[in-house]
Amino acid sequence: MKREASGWVVDRVLDSRTDAWIFPEAFVFDEQRRRAKSTMGDMRTLATAVESYSIDNNQYPVACDARELEAILEPTYVRHVPLRDGWGEALLYVSTTSEYCVVSAGADRKLERPASLQGDEAMLARASQAPSRDAASDIVFCTGSFTRWFE
Repeated sequence: MKREASGWVVDRVLDSRTDAWIFPEAFVFDEQRRRAKSTMGDMRTLATAVESYSIDNNQYPVACDARELEAILEPTYVRHVPLRDGWGEALLYVSTTSEYCVVSAGADRKLERPASLQGDEAMLARASQAPSRDAASDIVFCTGSFTRWFE
C-alpha cells in the first residue's frame, strides 16, 4: 500500500499461488479469466451431454431451464449437470429440437440481449460470433461451438 492525498491505495497484491507481487488490475483480470474459463468448461460439459442425448434421441432435449434439463440428462449423459456459472448465477439453457444455446451472463450478471433469448429467437445469439476481453460480456455456446466468449 502507498499513501496518497486521497488516502491509502493498494499498489500491489501478493498472488499466493505464485508468490509474486502483481498490480491489482492484473489480479482482478486474472480472477475474472479463471471464472470465465471454469464457466466455459462447465458449458462444454453440458453441451457434450446434450449432444450425446441428441445422438440417442435424434433431437436435442427441450427444456425451459437447467433444472428441467438436469432431470433429462442425469445420470445417463452426465453425472451432474452444471447449473451455475463461475460467478454463482444460473446458466440459461434454451433450445428447440434442432438447436440449443447455453448462456452465462458473465461477471456483470446481466444478459446483454435478453429479448433474443426467448422462444425460437434464442438461436439469434449465434449471429454475433466474437471473443471479448470484457468479463462482463455474456458467454454463449450454441449448437456445438462458442459464439461469444471471454479471452
